[in-house]
Amino acid sequence: MEIHIKTIPHGEQRYSTTGDWWWAGETLEMRVSVLGDWRYSVLIALHELVEALLCKAHGVTTDAVDAWDMGPART
Repeated sequence: MEIHIKTIPHGEQRYSTTGDWWWAGETLEMRVSVLGDWRYSVLIALHELVEALLCKAHGVTTDAVDAWDMGPART
C-alpha cells in the first residue's frame, strides 16, 4: 500500500471540503486544503487517513463515502 498526501488550495478540492480521499488501486490518494497553519492541514490529513482506513477495514467504498459527503443532505 502507498499513501499520497498532498496539500492543495481549497478551491481545487473536488467539492466543498477541507479533506478528500480515494483509492487508486492499492494507493490511497488524499488531498488536504492549505489552511494557513500547517498544523491544521496535518490534523485534517490525520482525520482523512483514519476515515479511509476504517472504511477499507469495514468494506465501505469510496463511492459510498462520496455519495454521503456530496449527497442532498450535505448541500
